[in-house]
Amino acid sequence: MIDKKDNKKAQEEMVGFVFIIILVAVIAVVFLGIALRKPQSQSFKESQEIQNFLESLRQYTTICQTNLGYATIEELADMCYNNDICLNKEEKEACGVLETELKGILKASFLVSEEAPVKAYNMSIFYEESWEEEIEEIAERETREILGLTEGSCSTPVRKSNEISFTVQPSGNLIVRLELCYNS
Repeated sequence: MIDKKDNKKAQEEMVGFVFIIILVAVIAVVFLGIALRKPQSQSFKESQEIQNFLESLRQYTTICQTNLGYATIEELADMCYNNDICLNKEEKEACGVLETELKGILKASFLVSEEAPVKAYNMSIFYEESWEEEIEEIAERETREILGLTEGSCSTPVRKSNEISFTVQPSGNLIVRLELCYNS
C-alpha cells in the first residue's frame, strides 16, 4: 500500500515538473518572437516593392532622343555618366534630362508628406568600379555619385531600400539605390 502512494506521488511530481518545463519553453518562445519582430532602428530592409519599382524604372522610355530612338532610364543614366547630350532640337545634357525624368516619376509614384505613408525618399545613382578580385579589392573601389534626389526628412526607424545595377562596360557599374522612409 505504501508503494502505490509513493509511486502515485512521484508520478504527480513528474507531471508537474514536465508542465513547468513546457510553460517556461512557451514563454521563452514568445519572448524570442517579440524580440525578433522589433525592427532595428535605422536599419535598411530590402523591399520587393522597391525592387520591382526600380526594375520597371530601368525600362521607362524618356524624352531623350539618341541615334537609335528614345533612350530608356538605363541608357540615359549611362549617357549622363559619359557626359553625353540628347539629340533633341534643344540638345539638352543627359544628366539634366535624367534628373527631370526621375523627379517626375518619383513625384507621381510616391506621395511624400508627414501624413502620407512615405515620409521621405532618397535616390542616388552612382558609378562603382568592378574588380575581378572583389573580396580583396572591395575597400579600394572607386565610387562617384552621378545624381542624387531627396525629398522629405527621414528621422524614423522604418526604412526600406533596394538597389539595382546597370552595367557599364568594361570598367564598372552604375548603381541605382532608392531608400524610402515610412511613417510608423
